Amino acid sequence: MEKFDVKDFNPNLNYVIEASAGTGKTFNVIQIVDKLVNTYNEDLNQILIVTYTDKAAGELKDRIRKKIKG
Repeated sequence: MEKFDVKDFNPNLNYVIEASAGTGKTFNVIQIVDKLVNTYNEDLNQILIVTYTDKAAGELKDRIRKKIKG
């Protein structure tokens, strides 16, 4: 499996990010959403991200909002 780099992100492809804790999954998801919204002009409300816990979803939502507004 190759390492993901947001510079190589293609919005026309599907991605699965699966890795151990502390490997940068959340960071990469935030970078992807930022690129979709700010480079490809996608509506944040049209982006679906699936996580396994409510806690993870809440943290991800907060961090995405901070990144996009910042």
